[in-house]
Amino acid sequence: MSQQMYEPHDQHKPNSGARASSVTRVKPRNAVWAALMAVVGYGLFAVPMIVLVFLAMFNSASGPGLGGGHEGAGFFVFLCVAGILCMVASPALMAFAFTFRNRSLWIAAICTAAPALVVAVMIYVNLPV
Repeated sequence: MSQQMYEPHDQHKPNSGARASSVTRVKPRNAVWAALMAVVGYGLFAVPMIVLVFLAMFNSASGPGLGGGHEGAGFFVFLCVAGILCMVASPALMAFAFTFRNRSLWIAAICTAAPALVVAVMIYVNLPV
């Protein structure tokens, strides 16, 4: 009885097999840079978010009744809220995508950052000096 009764199988080891050895693990990046990226993003979007909040409030409460002064008031408020949500989500998604290097996170971050950047540039260009 010099041999063990049950021998461990090689298939349960993490690096056994051709498929497991060819897959390399990607280490996550430093979280400090991701947090710094999120803070810069929120700093960039702070003024446009405040402007959009005031535009949505004044547009929804202006004119006759509570529906706004014209037919497109509700849609304009919807666009303001969508812009605000993109500005809130995009810095956090960019930080997650930078940290974890996942393609789906990059796609989500770009899809929220593109409209947010367009709206922010439009607001910064049209702000009175």
